[in-house]
Amino acid sequence: MAPKSDIADVHWPDSLEKLIMSHHRGHSNSLRLAHMLDCSSGPYLPVLGEYFQHIHASDPNPDNITKARQNMTAWCSENWWKGRFTFDMTPMESAAQALVPGTCDMVLILQTAHDTEDPKDLASKIAESLTPNGTLAVVQRSLYCKVIDNKRVAQLVEYLYADCVHIIESADGIMYIYGEPEGDQFVRRLCQSQTGLDWLPLQEQDFIQDVTKRILINAPSGTRAAFGIPNLDLGGSRSVDVNPVHRRYHYDEESEHGAGWCQRVTARYFGQVVKRMMGHLEGLREWEGIILRLEAIDAAMNQLAPDEDGKHTVTVQLSAAVLLATKK
Repeated sequence: MAPKSDIADVHWPDSLEKLIMSHHRGHSNSLRLAHMLDCSSGPYLPVLGEYFQHIHASDPNPDNITKARQNMTAWCSENWWKGRFTFDMTPMESAAQALVPGTCDMVLILQTAHDTEDPKDLASKIAESLTPNGTLAVVQRSLYCKVIDNKRVAQLVEYLYADCVHIIESADGIMYIYGEPEGDQFVRRLCQSQTGLDWLPLQEQDFIQDVTKRILINAPSGTRAAFGIPNLDLGGSRSVDVNPVHRRYHYDEESEHGAGWCQRVTARYFGQVVKRMMGHLEGLREWEGIILRLEAIDAAMNQLAPDEDGKHTVTVQLSAAVLLATKK
């Protein structure tokens, strides 16, 4: 079964595992130690356990670490001959300090890299922990998605996004988002999440530039169209000057490397997307309108014939950015 993602109904496709491991094996023969930053409750850790002798998992949330340890204890009891795990309750920016410099073969970040306040510093700290020819793998899935098999639900989802944009740009939204210290961090995270991974710099002294891969999946019209929330302008791009020798790739659902990013979701998925997009805005009076939009989506989906699992679902096309880099 494909590992679950950080949001309802969505999983990480098998093609992602193949993409990451093929890059690593193309540059390194070592499978001794991997480090997963912000591991959450650990749904992707078994994938690493299939390859690496030891996996160090870090996360700043104590509940996540507790759940990850419990989950991997159960997994290891059935897979005792595979990878071993250690855990560390540490923020992403300082997580690499738990490792001896130059000893980690792979560092993986799924869906949380955009939370960092200093991308250049994060990349440098990760590079310090990596072995020569070690791999940095970063994956960012877009918050924005397209419903591709039901016009009515697709239209309601577009209305939902439009209402979210209206709140974010309203006076109350500015007060809640822009006016507070936490708001500044929210805007930065939202900006970075809307620009794929081109905001993440890789220093020439740390990584081999001409083997670095910057991959877009299901993004035929470019990064902004795939990752940007429609009609939301947060005051400029957070992109950096990407080295032109980095290799650019575009894959879609029909490609071996892009397969599996079209997935079936329930109405619950859209509610969780809104919470990720909006931050902590439950106190706004306009939130009632968002709830009505979500209820309309739920009602429209309940009119659909249930799938083989008895659930009312639609198919969404997810976009993703993948950054694969090799340590000097």
